[in-house]
Amino acid sequence: MSTNTNIRDERIPLITDYGIAITGVIDKDDVTLPVHLAVSKRDEPDPVLNAESRDMDGTVTVNNLIIGNTYVLLRYASYKFTPTEGDANNFIHSHFDVKHEFIADNSTYVYKDPKKIPSTGSVYYRCVLKPDVVRNSSE
Repeated sequence: MSTNTNIRDERIPLITDYGIAITGVIDKDDVTLPVHLAVSKRDEPDPVLNAESRDMDGTVTVNNLIIGNTYVLLRYASYKFTPTEGDANNFIHSHFDVKHEFIADNSTYVYKDPKKIPSTGSVYYRCVLKPDVVRNSSE
Protein backbone atom coordinates (compact mmCIF):
# COMPACT_ATOMS: atom_id res chain seq x y z
CA MET A 1 0.00 0.00 0.00
CA SER A 2 1.36 3.40 -0.95
CA THR A 3 1.72 6.03 1.73
CA ASN A 4 1.88 8.81 -0.86
CA THR A 5 -0.72 10.52 -2.97
CA ASN A 6 -0.34 12.53 -6.12
CA ILE A 7 -1.98 15.93 -5.58
CA ARG A 8 -1.37 18.70 -8.11
CA ASP A 9 1.57 16.73 -9.54
CA GLU A 10 3.30 16.65 -6.15
CA ARG A 11 4.11 13.67 -3.97
CA ILE A 12 2.65 14.24 -0.51
CA PRO A 13 2.98 11.66 2.28
CA LEU A 14 -0.36 10.69 3.81
CA ILE A 15 0.95 9.03 6.96
CA THR A 16 3.92 11.26 7.82
CA ASP A 17 3.16 14.69 9.28
CA TYR A 18 5.81 17.37 8.93
CA GLY A 19 5.82 20.37 11.26
CA ILE A 20 8.03 23.34 11.92
CA ALA A 21 9.70 24.21 15.20
CA ILE A 22 11.33 27.60 15.50
CA THR A 23 14.06 27.49 18.10
CA GLY A 24 14.88 31.16 18.12
CA VAL A 25 14.31 34.52 16.51
CA ILE A 26 16.69 36.65 14.56
CA ASP A 27 17.44 39.62 16.80
CA LYS A 28 20.91 40.82 15.91
CA ASP A 29 20.93 43.51 18.62
CA ASP A 30 19.42 41.39 21.46
CA VAL A 31 16.51 43.78 22.03
CA THR A 32 13.60 41.36 22.27
CA LEU A 33 12.54 39.27 25.24
CA PRO A 34 11.73 35.55 25.13
CA VAL A 35 8.11 34.87 24.13
CA HIS A 36 6.17 31.62 23.86
CA LEU A 37 2.90 31.11 21.98
CA ALA A 38 0.41 28.42 22.97
CA VAL A 39 -2.67 27.82 20.80
CA SER A 40 -6.05 26.43 21.83
CA LYS A 41 -6.08 23.52 19.36
CA ARG A 42 -3.43 20.84 19.01
CA ASP A 43 -4.87 19.39 15.82
CA GLU A 44 -5.21 21.41 12.66
CA PRO A 45 -7.45 20.77 9.67
CA ASP A 46 -5.58 19.21 6.76
CA PRO A 47 -5.61 21.66 3.81
CA VAL A 48 -4.42 18.84 1.51
CA LEU A 49 -7.78 17.20 2.12
CA ASN A 50 -9.55 20.54 1.58
CA ALA A 51 -10.48 20.84 5.26
CA GLU A 52 -11.55 24.33 6.26
CA SER A 53 -9.29 26.57 8.31
CA ARG A 54 -10.01 26.84 12.03
CA ASP A 55 -9.63 29.94 14.20
CA MET A 56 -7.52 29.35 17.28
CA ASP A 57 -7.02 31.32 20.48
CA GLY A 58 -3.46 32.31 21.27
CA THR A 59 -1.83 32.83 24.65
CA VAL A 60 1.53 34.58 24.68
CA THR A 61 3.91 34.25 27.62
CA VAL A 62 6.75 36.78 27.97
CA ASN A 63 9.70 35.93 30.22
CA ASN A 64 12.68 37.71 31.81
CA LEU A 65 10.74 40.87 32.73
CA ILE A 66 11.83 43.40 35.32
CA ILE A 67 9.01 44.34 37.70
CA GLY A 68 7.86 47.95 37.25
CA ASN A 69 9.12 48.36 33.68
CA THR A 70 6.78 49.03 30.77
CA TYR A 71 6.94 46.64 27.81
CA VAL A 72 5.42 46.54 24.34
CA LEU A 73 4.20 43.25 22.86
CA LEU A 74 3.87 43.41 19.07
CA ARG A 75 1.99 41.01 16.79
CA TYR A 76 2.99 40.65 13.14
CA ALA A 77 1.04 38.91 10.37
CA SER A 78 4.15 38.13 8.34
CA TYR A 79 7.82 37.48 8.90
CA LYS A 80 8.39 40.03 6.12
CA PHE A 81 7.37 42.85 8.48
CA THR A 82 9.13 41.53 11.59
CA PRO A 83 12.36 43.44 12.27
CA THR A 84 15.56 41.45 12.76
CA GLU A 85 17.76 44.26 14.03
CA GLY A 86 17.69 47.71 15.58
CA ASP A 87 16.73 49.13 18.94
CA ALA A 88 13.32 49.03 20.62
CA ASN A 89 12.20 52.10 18.64
CA ASN A 90 12.87 50.20 15.42
CA PHE A 91 10.42 47.50 16.55
CA ILE A 92 7.83 49.96 17.88
CA HIS A 93 7.83 51.91 14.59
CA SER A 94 7.69 48.78 12.42
CA HIS A 95 4.72 47.42 10.44
CA PHE A 96 3.00 45.40 13.21
CA ASP A 97 -0.70 44.51 13.33
CA VAL A 98 -1.37 44.80 17.06
CA LYS A 99 0.45 46.63 19.85
CA HIS A 100 -0.13 45.77 23.51
CA GLU A 101 1.58 47.73 26.30
CA PHE A 102 1.83 46.45 29.86
CA ILE A 103 3.67 47.11 33.11
CA ALA A 104 5.38 44.05 34.54
CA ASP A 105 4.16 43.07 38.00
CA ASN A 106 6.03 39.77 37.79
CA SER A 107 9.02 38.37 35.87
CA THR A 108 6.54 36.57 33.57
CA TYR A 109 3.51 38.06 31.78
CA VAL A 110 0.68 36.09 30.18
CA TYR A 111 -1.42 37.73 27.45
CA LYS A 112 -4.53 36.16 25.94
CA ASP A 113 -4.64 37.61 22.44
CA PRO A 114 -8.21 38.71 21.60
CA LYS A 115 -7.46 38.37 17.90
CA LYS A 116 -7.88 34.84 16.56
CA ILE A 117 -5.12 32.94 14.75
CA PRO A 118 -6.18 31.04 11.60
CA SER A 119 -4.88 27.48 11.44
CA THR A 120 -3.75 28.07 7.86
CA GLY A 121 -1.81 31.20 8.79
CA SER A 122 1.02 32.26 11.01
CA VAL A 123 1.68 35.07 13.46
CA TYR A 124 4.85 36.41 15.02
CA TYR A 125 5.24 38.10 18.39
CA ARG A 126 8.07 40.27 19.67
CA CYS A 127 8.32 42.00 23.03
CA VAL A 128 10.58 44.94 23.79
CA LEU A 129 11.18 47.24 26.72
CA LYS A 130 9.32 50.47 26.03
CA PRO A 131 11.92 53.18 25.42
CA ASP A 132 11.91 56.29 27.58
CA VAL A 133 9.83 59.05 26.05
CA VAL A 134 12.09 61.87 24.91
CA ARG A 135 10.23 65.16 25.23
CA ASN A 136 10.89 68.22 23.14
CA SER A 137 13.03 70.64 25.19
CA SER A 138 10.58 73.47 24.38
CA GLU A 139 7.76 71.72 26.31
